[in-house]
Amino acid sequence: MDRMDVFTLVTAVLAWAAPLALFYMLHIPPTAKIPTHWGINGEPNGWTTAKDFPALVALMAAITFVVWGIRFVYPRRENVEKFSRAYNAFVIGFSAIMALILSAAVLQAAEYNINASAVAMAGGGAALAVAGVATFVAKQNWALGVRTPWGLESEKAWDVSNRIGGASLGIGGILILLEGLGANTALLGLIVTLAGVVLASVAAYVVWRREQ
Repeated sequence: MDRMDVFTLVTAVLAWAAPLALFYMLHIPPTAKIPTHWGINGEPNGWTTAKDFPALVALMAAITFVVWGIRFVYPRRENVEKFSRAYNAFVIGFSAIMALILSAAVLQAAEYNINASAVAMAGGGAALAVAGVATFVAKQNWALGVRTPWGLESEKAWDVSNRIGGASLGIGGILILLEGLGANTALLGLIVTLAGVVLASVAAYVVWRREQ
């Protein structure tokens, strides 16, 4: 663990202070409902009450800690170090985007003119795109990437499948992000993402098979 790892953890966890600070600054009524989950159509389908919101933020901060730290206990840790900058950027980016989404939800609950659904759609797409970049450069590991049995067995199969998977996640994420900005591209983004994951898995098997 180096300074960048520590900086990443501190920055990522502190990102969750933003929605929590907004929550207390705006004095959200205890009975107010704050959207916390959105469906594929972008409409909220899950809420939490204001009194439970601080616990939700604490849970998300804990999940951030787990995502950051899991690579230190998984096998092939040495490979993760080869793309540690991308991994750290993923942790910070994911935490910041999720905190932004919850901040928008808090502002909407406080009756500000904020469309939390649009922010959630754009933020979800951005998170997917960030994951795509990290996947594209990932080396064999158990923490991040398109982890197929064949890719974990063959380094070449891993590289091929994660290039395909990372590119599809990146493109799909951008298309979903554009939906949040007003374009009608979410369905296409979802298709690109799912098709890319399937293609990446098939490619991993084909490359592994050829090496046998």
